[in-house]
Amino acid sequence: MSIAAKAMSKGDYSHRITVNRKDELGELQQSFNEMVQSVQSLEVMRSSFISNVSHELKTPMTTIGGFVDGILDGTIPMSQNKKYLLIVSDEVKRLSSMVNAMLSLSKLESGQTKLACSKVDITDIICRIIISFSMKIESKNIEIEGMEEVPQSYVYGDFDLLYQTIYNLFDNAIKFTPENGLISVDIDETNNYIKIKITNSGEGISEEDLAHIFERFYKSDKSRSMDKTGFGLGLHIVKSIVDIHNGKVSVQSEYGKSTSFSITLPNINGMKQ
Repeated sequence: MSIAAKAMSKGDYSHRITVNRKDELGELQQSFNEMVQSVQSLEVMRSSFISNVSHELKTPMTTIGGFVDGILDGTIPMSQNKKYLLIVSDEVKRLSSMVNAMLSLSKLESGQTKLACSKVDITDIICRIIISFSMKIESKNIEIEGMEEVPQSYVYGDFDLLYQTIYNLFDNAIKFTPENGLISVDIDETNNYIKIKITNSGEGISEEDLAHIFERFYKSDKSRSMDKTGFGLGLHIVKSIVDIHNGKVSVQSEYGKSTSFSITLPNINGMKQ
């Protein structure tokens, strides 16, 4: 155990202890191995996080630096300054959005987010979000289906976080729905749970990507080509928010046809307030 502990302190997590005993030493061996596995997993996550953040920050920072230098040294003519300053402004806003998303995620995963729970009208949230996206919906001529059949449904949770969750799902749905496409909304209510299902037509998600879709910074190759503003954090934030509300989130996709994201939350009638 001493050898394994010293190796772990130097970043080597490959050592495991083998003690075939069913007493306190055996329990200690098992606990030590579980601790090493946990620390190793955290180290992998940390390295991956730093790598992903560096990758996401590099492109906008390079763009900003290049255009600012071009304006300062005269490479970019004065008549074009406004055009490129607008691009710089967009990239700064993109960086700001990314930082805010990472801060929100950090608070959620560290347990620092305190839920301000109350009776939340899920139907009202969906209506508000659809209205907020009305310009994008109209510009792509997307049809919204199912709202006339959606029942008035309530859950017990944090309004702002639940709004962000459903907003992120609609943002994704609209982003990947083709022109003249369809987004359908369905709410299924039982005595204990409410299931919100948002389905959009489009290319769908491959089986390979489905297995990783809720991971931090995960973006499929297709997503990277279509989504120039996302960071691969939205769906991970969705899952984190749903988790702290004791709910579940799932995804189904028929590649080349449609994608459905479903959130299941405790019904307010089944909650102990």
